[in-house]
Amino acid sequence: MERSSDYGAFMEKFVLKPSSSSHELPLNGLTFAVKDIFDVNGFVTGFGNPDWARTHSAATSTAPAVLAILRGGATCVGKTVMDEMAYSLDGDNKHYGTPTNPCAPDRVPGGSSSGSAVAVGWFARDPVILNRVGRILLQLPDVDLVRPRQIFIAEDCFQLSSIPNNRVSQVLVKSVEKLFGRRYEFKNNHGEWVTTVKPDLGPGISERVWEAIQTTGESIDICYSVKAEIIATLTTLLEVSIPLGMYNDVPVAISLLAKHGSDGFLLNVVETLYDTLQEQIAISE
Repeated sequence: MERSSDYGAFMEKFVLKPSSSSHELPLNGLTFAVKDIFDVNGFVTGFGNPDWARTHSAATSTAPAVLAILRGGATCVGKTVMDEMAYSLDGDNKHYGTPTNPCAPDRVPGGSSSGSAVAVGWFARDPVILNRVGRILLQLPDVDLVRPRQIFIAEDCFQLSSIPNNRVSQVLVKSVEKLFGRRYEFKNNHGEWVTTVKPDLGPGISERVWEAIQTTGESIDICYSVKAEIIATLTTLLEVSIPLGMYNDVPVAISLLAKHGSDGFLLNVVETLYDTLQEQIAISE
């Protein structure tokens, strides 16, 4: 398949079929792609960078998430492009090319899972598939579709936040602006490899990586405390985004949130509401 026909989503193509007969399995007939950050037995996990691939051996096992989908009956068709070392939100990659955003070709696809996002936007925007795959990954039983009793529209998120405004300011201005904690973790995880190999990195990624390598450990404790507070607040919610079409030539979506532990419920709600949402979109247009 040429790049123009797959939007440049793939950096490597291969076929990995289920280990057993898939005729009676829930994902029979489906194909999937794997981000270049997940191990697949016998393949090198390249982390979005040829130098990383060159200096690492082929994986000797397959990531549990990939195994679960294979055992569910789907066929893997390759690995997708990602930001180098997962260290950007743009989705650019100078080595394998930047995947084309199918809905807005003049805009970046977003990252770091750019190829994966493009592949989903290209051929798999289907709530039924989302539900089937989600239940395999989460090991959830099949249940009948449900209708939610209440839906809350979060118009004033920050006003309803339990974190005081000055705390929000500290998080947004101090932590986000400096990205200190993220740099510190990157240095701890990959600093030795970067300084030894001196990899060829794309513009933007290279600057961020070397800034991270030069990071010191000052004030890291307060960054971790802020991180813990944010995680404690946000990880109680689950989210699924549903495409709503275009507005002013830009793709838009709506996010549905549910409480922690309601994975199956949220997957069912998305499938239940999807057709009605599409009908209302058509009417509004």
